[in-house]
Amino acid sequence: MGGMGGVAVIGGRTVVVVSGPRYVTWGGRTRRIVAISALPVAIGAIAISGRRYYATGYPAVAATPNVCTGVTAEGCELRLTDVPMDGGGTATVCVQYCPTEDGQPPQAVPVPQQ
Repeated sequence: MGGMGGVAVIGGRTVVVVSGPRYVTWGGRTRRIVAISALPVAIGAIAISGRRYYATGYPAVAATPNVCTGVTAEGCELRLTDVPMDGGGTATVCVQYCPTEDGQPPQAVPVPQQ
């Protein structure tokens, strides 16, 4: 069902972060949102206090302001973001944005199979 972006600790619990295409229920139908790597530049990176943060995945959490908020244990920001869906339109989902040391977009890190 798409690549894995790893895991994050959000609110004290470990959550899977998907970097490949993700499926959401929108308008009563299951629709696919684009992979993190396919996000438009305007929403693929944000600036916080002059430092660039890059979208690294979609945490498997509810897309609500009280859940998708704050900073993960790894230092990544969570933001509700309107992302494109295949076939047109957008869906509001939780996106994880992480800083990088060299200022370049991060490379996907594979998750070991269990």
